[in-house]
Amino acid sequence: MIFFGKFYDFLKYCIIFVLFKALDRMTYSQSDIDVIYKGLLNDLYNHGRRFTNDGGLVMDSIHDLFENLLLRKDLSDIRNIKVYLLHSLKNRILKEVALKSYECNHETSNIEHHDSSFEEFFIEKEEKDLFKARLIKAFNSLSAFQKEIIRLFFIEMRSYNEISQMMNIGYHQVKNTLHRALTKLRRELC
Repeated sequence: MIFFGKFYDFLKYCIIFVLFKALDRMTYSQSDIDVIYKGLLNDLYNHGRRFTNDGGLVMDSIHDLFENLLLRKDLSDIRNIKVYLLHSLKNRILKEVALKSYECNHETSNIEHHDSSFEEFFIEKEEKDLFKARLIKAFNSLSAFQKEIIRLFFIEMRSYNEISQMMNIGYHQVKNTLHRALTKLRRELC
């Protein structure tokens, strides 16, 4: 008796679909499509679960199939509605799974890229901090006289002549002191 019940349902939705193809769709009611939907839902769901464990994705894909079926203008190329829907469902699920996989991989690569960017940022910051600490240590090793000449030359942008007049020393002494101070800083930093 169960066999005849399933066979009867199969015949019923096949006949409805053939009529659906032949007649104007606007004269068809939603209940006619519901017969096809309800008659194939279990088969479609079980078929879809062969390609993914995501039951929600399977149900969404089934609903999209029937929505697209209603929107299609030409149904003449569909000979067997069940085969068509099973094949379309498989293609739709595989496409969605591939898309999700791509998005996941793309997000992962972006995260890895950002992680490496953050690592590079922190490494660069640490290197700058170490260099800054070494520079401060090297600068503190200079005499007060050398520090003053460096300050006047680099920060206040004074010329050798201006520094020599301000400090009451010779032009060559300013140049030599600045040169020795910079050489000492280079040695300390390298």
